[in-house]
Amino acid sequence: MLKIGIVGVGHFGKNHLKCLKQSDKFELVGFYDIDADVCEQVQDEYQVSSFKNFVDLISRIDVLDIVTPASTHYEYAHTAISLNKHVFVEKPLAISYAEALALSKMLTTHPVKLQVGHIERFNPAYTAAKPYLQAPSNIVVERNGTYNLRNKDVSVIEDLMLHDIDIILKSVDSPIKSIRASGETIKSSSFDVVEAFIDFENGSQAHLKANRIADTPYRSSKFFQKESMITVDYMNRKTEVQLLNGAAKKLNGHAVNGNGHHHHNGVILPEIKDVNAIKEELTTFYNSIVNNTTPPVTISDSLRVLEICEEIR
Repeated sequence: MLKIGIVGVGHFGKNHLKCLKQSDKFELVGFYDIDADVCEQVQDEYQVSSFKNFVDLISRIDVLDIVTPASTHYEYAHTAISLNKHVFVEKPLAISYAEALALSKMLTTHPVKLQVGHIERFNPAYTAAKPYLQAPSNIVVERNGTYNLRNKDVSVIEDLMLHDIDIILKSVDSPIKSIRASGETIKSSSFDVVEAFIDFENGSQAHLKANRIADTPYRSSKFFQKESMITVDYMNRKTEVQLLNGAAKKLNGHAVNGNGHHHHNGVILPEIKDVNAIKEELTTFYNSIVNNTTPPVTISDSLRVLEICEEIR
């Protein structure tokens, strides 16, 4: 087992802690948080050791899991990489492309793995849709969150829209031609609401909306293709494939890929697996370390996403 430590045990950090405490691949050595009261509360509640300073924690582990505010990601990742520790860091990799690029360059001289937590790639609704995603010509995305005090050191682009930029870049195999965007700053010091249009050189288009001050949360994407429209509901973990232009007739009532359900109205409801997305992404990171393979979310992927975020901003 690999010895792992967590820095940051706020709302999302606790989710990581719960997964790692039950892991059969990582030994959770402990955690560090700058808030001493939080450390005491989490240690008592979860019976996991807290460390009074970051240096003590990192000296005892093989892997660092960074679940802190985005503005601190670079500092913690830089320290860990310089000490030859593997790094899993929640998105975004850093608050700027320049910082992310600097971390990327460190990996050329330090033999460690780094993976960014683009968690929607591991959402079972998206993984169920992947076999049907071929060449979307149009992608429409809406991602809403309710207002909270977390992640306000970045805009809604890095906070929410980043997830969809990542999925879109994995779905459209073409360079970007142009980007248009507009946004509003309402409750924080950076954009809270953003709308963006991405045009690709192959003619594909993406329309993204992100709002972190909405009344109700909502996370959904629609992928339009020649013979299908695929709807992915990330929040409720539902996926629907609506067959178009006579595609339903080709199936003759048979299930698709062995796990979909073909309905006579031309709709496929793929099987949605009951998985924990955090556990899934941490497992893939573990596999990349022990097998010395490239993590599924590459450093190049994360750099490209941050580059697009900056262009939108």
